[in-house]
Amino acid sequence: MAALLKRLYLGEEGQGLVEYSLILALIAAMCFVAVREFGVMVKGLYEKVTF
Repeated sequence: MAALLKRLYLGEEGQGLVEYSLILALIAAMCFVAVREFGVMVKGLYEKVTF
């Protein structure tokens, strides 16, 4: 069991996958914030329109 934990701790097999996952999570968070802010801007413009 200790050998397995040591191999998982020291191994680099999943390093690339973790790095790409973190980059993807960062991009997703940035897209979420951008869409939310864009929605607030559009809502503000829509409320200014008078018929």
